[in-house]
Amino acid sequence: MSLSMPFNAQANLPGSSAEKFPEEVTYLQGRVEKSQIYQGVISSLCRDAGSSTVTNLRMGLLLGLNASDELVHYDPTGLVANGTQDLSLILALDLSILNNATAADKFTGELYGGGIIDPNKIVLASESSPGIVGTAYEYHIRKLLSMGDFIMEDNLVEPPLFSYKKTVAKTVASTTLTAADRDVQFTNKGAVGNVAFSLPTSPKKDLAFYFYAEADHHLTVTSVTGNDIVGFNDAEGTNAAFSTTGELIGGGMAVIGDGDSWKVHNLSGGVNTITMT
Repeated sequence: MSLSMPFNAQANLPGSSAEKFPEEVTYLQGRVEKSQIYQGVISSLCRDAGSSTVTNLRMGLLLGLNASDELVHYDPTGLVANGTQDLSLILALDLSILNNATAADKFTGELYGGGIIDPNKIVLASESSPGIVGTAYEYHIRKLLSMGDFIMEDNLVEPPLFSYKKTVAKTVASTTLTAADRDVQFTNKGAVGNVAFSLPTSPKKDLAFYFYAEADHHLTVTSVTGNDIVGFNDAEGTNAAFSTTGELIGGGMAVIGDGDSWKVHNLSGGVNTITMT
């Protein structure tokens, strides 16, 4: 029995199509009836640059609304012609934007706006292979989708920026962070000496870490690449630290990647100084 909508990308107007079964939508996880299915018009300008034929839109393609309230390919850079930085829906099944060899607006009822999805199978138009994992905009896309009604099956908790999943105390002198540590608040509670954290090599967009000083010792965040931390009066810092005597406890900071550098945000409970070096 088919659970799909009775519309399959007809040019301009809805119409009947061959049966489509939910299991064909490979990026969906769990029960399809738990997902949110929408209908809408995909613009004739929509393109899938990573597809072997750019007018053939792949299943799982990320879509968003353009200025005309039609759906086009999602472009996180905002630089690709006819793309949009507004991400809201995912194409359920493969679709050609052509109608008799001419690009045409397509009406479809096979758009997903919520549900459990596999990030290894959704499609970014600029990438030839499915999946956002490991791409420059992975964490940015995860944040945007989690702001809607999507859940990533590999990480059921995807907090918005300036929030975090949990708090972890680190008392050792040096800790190297990886992307798996994202969205965690690290403290130096219980430390008997200074504590330092090394950031991942690449400041991918919206890759975020949080820090809070609970012990009266220095807490330092370091870039292993160097000169790519932006903080108070310093656009090319290597270290951001709570190191001023009398301004340690209660110091809080968020360090968030933007694709090119790490941005430091002072979240302290008082006037705690973040020293840039």
